[in-house]
Amino acid sequence: MLHTFLISLCGGYKMKGFIFSLDVLFSILLLSVFTFQVTNIFSSSLSINTWQNTRLEKQAEDILNALYNREDLQSLNSTRIANSLTQLVPAGLGARIQIETYTVDGLPRFVRVNTSTSTSIGNASEIVQSRRPFVTFYTDVSGNVRLQNSSLAKIWVWLK
Repeated sequence: MLHTFLISLCGGYKMKGFIFSLDVLFSILLLSVFTFQVTNIFSSSLSINTWQNTRLEKQAEDILNALYNREDLQSLNSTRIANSLTQLVPAGLGARIQIETYTVDGLPRFVRVNTSTSTSIGNASEIVQSRRPFVTFYTDVSGNVRLQNSSLAKIWVWLK
């Protein structure tokens, strides 16, 4: 009915294509407003504390970087890594670390680290993970530096 009224108002069927284009444009506008409103309703219902998550991610990365700079990761010594992790993890956080080591033959080996920090997650609402690849080298009897293995350190950090 609105379509017929607009055609008669604009001078008959000469403007039929123009009016049809306006109808399509108007319906696209209404659809986009509706989509925006629905998206806004559902996204506002999600309550994710992104600031806290970002802070935890940064702390996890800092812990891994400190372990790497102190050469604890490269030692692959679980006692040494556990002692350093105990010193580096702040009091309000729990942490768990795992190191996957791949030797030259390509078979994976896991380094188990028993930490004295809280390894039980309990009712942690947010857990973040950070990863850091690294390699270790050795010097053979002829003095050549060779690749011993490549490793991937993974750390999980959460609020206690």
